[in-house]
Amino acid sequence: MTACTNNGGKARRVVTAALVGVLSVGAVPAIALATGTGSAGDVSLQAETPATLSGADIVYSKGQPGDVYYENGKQQGLVPSEIDPAVEGLDNIEVSQASATSAAGGYYYFYVKVGVGNTFETKIDTAGTVKYDNGKSMVQLKGTWQYAMPSTAGTYAVVVGQYNGAAGWDFVDVADTFTIAKKSLADATLIDGEDVTDTTFNWTGKSMSQTVQNVYDRMNVAVDGHILKKATDGTAATGDYTLYIYKQGAKDPMASTDMLDTKTSYVAVIDGLGDYAGHKEIPFTFGRLDLSTASITPVVSTNTPDASNIKNVVAAINDVVASDFGSAVAKDVVVTLESDPDGNVTGATDALGKYTFTIKAKDDSAWIQGETKVTAVKNTRDANIDFTACGTLDGSDYVVDLGAEKVVYFDLNRVKVTDGVGGPDVDYTFEIKDDEGKTYADDSALKNPGTYYVTVNAYEFKGADLVASSKTVKVVVSYANVTEADNIFFVYDGKNVESATSDEYDGTDLSEKMAFTVKVGDKVLTEGTDYDVTIERAEADGGWTKVDEVVDAGDYLITVSGKTFSGSATFDFTVNPMKLDAKAAVNGGVATDKTTYLAYTGDVLTPTFSFYKDGAEVEVPADAFEVTYDAIGTDSNGLPDASDVKDTDVALKAKGAYGASFSATAAGSNYDFDGVTVTFLVSDKKVFLDVPANEWYSQAVYTARDNGYMNGDGSGKTFSPMRELTRAEAACVLFNMAGGDAFYKNETIDGYDPDGKVFETGFSDVTGNEFYAKAIAWAEQTGVINGYADGTFGVSRKVTNEEFACMLANYAKAKGEYKAVDADETLAAYPDASVVSDWAKDSVAWCVSEGIMGGGANISPAGSILRMRAATMAVNAQPEKAGSALIPIV
Repeated sequence: MTACTNNGGKARRVVTAALVGVLSVGAVPAIALATGTGSAGDVSLQAETPATLSGADIVYSKGQPGDVYYENGKQQGLVPSEIDPAVEGLDNIEVSQASATSAAGGYYYFYVKVGVGNTFETKIDTAGTVKYDNGKSMVQLKGTWQYAMPSTAGTYAVVVGQYNGAAGWDFVDVADTFTIAKKSLADATLIDGEDVTDTTFNWTGKSMSQTVQNVYDRMNVAVDGHILKKATDGTAATGDYTLYIYKQGAKDPMASTDMLDTKTSYVAVIDGLGDYAGHKEIPFTFGRLDLSTASITPVVSTNTPDASNIKNVVAAINDVVASDFGSAVAKDVVVTLESDPDGNVTGATDALGKYTFTIKAKDDSAWIQGETKVTAVKNTRDANIDFTACGTLDGSDYVVDLGAEKVVYFDLNRVKVTDGVGGPDVDYTFEIKDDEGKTYADDSALKNPGTYYVTVNAYEFKGADLVASSKTVKVVVSYANVTEADNIFFVYDGKNVESATSDEYDGTDLSEKMAFTVKVGDKVLTEGTDYDVTIERAEADGGWTKVDEVVDAGDYLITVSGKTFSGSATFDFTVNPMKLDAKAAVNGGVATDKTTYLAYTGDVLTPTFSFYKDGAEVEVPADAFEVTYDAIGTDSNGLPDASDVKDTDVALKAKGAYGASFSATAAGSNYDFDGVTVTFLVSDKKVFLDVPANEWYSQAVYTARDNGYMNGDGSGKTFSPMRELTRAEAACVLFNMAGGDAFYKNETIDGYDPDGKVFETGFSDVTGNEFYAKAIAWAEQTGVINGYADGTFGVSRKVTNEEFACMLANYAKAKGEYKAVDADETLAAYPDASVVSDWAKDSVAWCVSEGIMGGGANISPAGSILRMRAATMAVNAQPEKAGSALIPIV
C-alpha cells in the first residue's frame, strides 16, 4: 500500500451528541405527538441551549439544499451530519437520524413533506416557528413529518434540532429543502412503432402518411427500453405523456392535417403526466422512401406490364399496396423496361411471361431515393398462393413466438401454390428480405428474431397458358411473454439475486462477478443479440449516469432490456464503502512491537498512515480522509492509553501520547473510517541511544531488534549503527533469522559437546564456548557461510556488502526461495556494477531484484557493510520473524 497523509488538512472540531446532552435511552420523541394542525398539533419546545441552534447552519454529508432528485422508487434526499452554530467558539455538533427511541439531549433530524399538517414551533430567543424558503420568501413550515428518508415525489424540508425528553424539541429555526420530482423523461427516446431501436422516421409511400396525425400515430416514447403509454386525452388517466410536433423554431405545434416534408427539421415536444415529470424536446427529420432496401411485390396480371406507370409494375412496397400509393410514387420515379419475355427492350411484344423493369428515383425527388429491379408478369390466369399452413396468423401478419413451449416456426415448404383453388401445383420461387433490406437464401432465417417480408412468385406454363401470381406476407419472429420473474435471471458471485444485492468496495470492477441469463423454455438467449444489459450509477443530483464498470461505492441500477422481446427487468445493486480494520498504523516514525514513536521536532508533524482490511494493507488515497488528533495519557509502562483522553482536536506538535481518528472526505466515499484509530508517542527519546527515530535506517534497526535478528551493544542501550559487521556477527544474524535458539536446540548441531557445553566447529579460530560458536557451526552445516582454505572462519574479518549479499543468497537457497536473474540486466543501472566481483555478481543481482539492496545510487560492493545496513538488508530479506526452523541441518 502507498502510505497516506493528510498534509495540512482541516482538523475538524466536532462534539458528539452524547457529550452535549444527558442521555435518557428509550424516551419517545415529542415529535410523535405532533398531529393535526393549529395549536393542538404544534410541537412546543424548551431549549436547553438556545444559542446553539439560533441561526445555525447545517453541514450535509449527502446533497445540498435545493437539490432536485427524480423518483426512482428509492429513498433519496439530503443527509445532515453536523450543526454549525452561529455563535463564535462553539464546536460543530454531530446529528443523527431521529427514531422512536431517540435519546433525550441528543441532536437529530427528520423529514417534513411540505404541505398541510403540523407546524413546528421553536422558542429560540423569541417564540416563533420553523420557516423555509419557498423561492419567494421565508414562510412558515407546515407538513407531515417522517423519520425515514422519503422516496415519493414532493418538496421536503429537513428539520434539525435537539430532543429534550418530556420538554419536547428545540429546532434550528430555518429548514433547508429539496425536491423529489416525478419520473424523469431526461433519457427518453423517440421511436417508430414498437421497435425501441428504430429512431428514424421515413415516408412509407402511402398517400397522406406524411400528415402530422399519421406520423404522430407512428411515434412512441421509450425510456430505458420501456415504451411509455401515450395519453389519448391529454391526462394522466390515459397515459404517461403528451406529444406534439413542431417545426423547429416555431412557437405553436403543427395541426393534425399539416404535412411533413423531407427538407424541414422538426421537434417532438414531450410533456410527462402522472408518474413522469418534466419536459423534453427531441429533434427529428422525416426521411425519404428508399427503394434499394424496400421489399417490392411485382404486378402479376393478364395485362401487359408497361413503364408508363409504376402501378403497372409494382403491386406493393413493403406493406403499402399500390392502391394506397401517394402521388410522388408515380411522378418521382423513372420506370424503364430492361427486357420482355422475348428479350426485347422496346416493349413491342404482348407475350406471356416475365417483364423486368428498373425503377429509379428522380434526382430531384424530395420523397424517394435509390433504385431497384422488379419482374412483373403477364399471365393467362392467377395462381392461388395460400400461406395458411405455413404458420400462425395474427391479424394480417404471421408471428413466431420463440418463447412458446412448442415453437411453431414459419415453414415456407407448406405454402400451397396451385392453379386455382384445389387445382394442380404451380412452380414458384421465393424471396425473403428483412426490414433493413437484407435478403436471405432460405427460410432458416425465419427462426431468428426479426421482421421479414416473404414473397412467393408463382410461375408455370400449363400448356399455352401461363399461371402466375405474386404474394407477400409479413413474418414477425420474437419472444413473447418474457417476464422478469420467470425468464430473466441475475446471478452475483455465484448466487441468484431476486431484486437487489450488495457488495463492499475493493477497488475492482464488481460487474465482473455479475452474470445475466434470459431463458425461454430450454433456450438461453444471447446478450447483445436478444437483449442488452445497461448499468447506471445514481448521482447526488438524483440523476443516473450510464457506466461500464461497477467500482465506486454507491447505488446502481441494472436494466436488462429485450431486443427480441418486449419484456425487461431491473435490479438494484449497492456498493458499500470498504469497512476498514479498527487498527491503523502511523508512518514516518519507528514502530516497535508495543507502539510507534514519532520524532519530536518542535514543529507540527504530518505523518502518513496505513490502513488495513482483514489484516491486509490496502491503498487509501491521501485525500480520502481527514485526521483528528487527541492528546491522551500513558499507562504504567509509558505506552499510549486511548481510554485516557486529556484534550481533543489538538495540533500534533508537543511531546506526548496521541490518538488519531479519521473521517471520510468527499473524495473518500469508498471507505468507512468509523472506529478506525491509532495511538503513538511523539518523543525525543531513542530506543537505542545512538539511533535517532527519524533516520532512514531507524525502522529497520528496531525491526531487526524486535525480530531477534540483531541486538544492541553492551548493555543494549546502543546499537553502533556505523560500526562494521564482522563475519562472526554475520553468522549470528543469519542464524537468528532462521529461528535461532528457539528452534535449534544445541543437540541438533553437529559437534556439540554436552559435557563441556561447547561447539566444535573445526575452525581453528573459533573457540567452542564463544557466543558466536553455535551460529558459525550452524552456518557451516547449512551452507550459508563457509570458512577459508587455511582452516579458519575469519571471525574478526569485516564483511563487505557483496559478501553479505552472497550470505543472504545462500540463505535463500537453503530455504528453497532463490531464483536466478539476469545479472547484467539487473545491475545495468548502477555505475559501480563493473566492480562487483565475478563470484558475487549473481548473488548481488538477486538481492537487487528482490529489493534487499540497491536502494541508493551505488552498490558499493567492496565497502565494509555497516551494522545499520546489515539490519536493513536482513529485514528486507525477511520482514517477519521466523515461526519455525526455516532451514534443515544436513
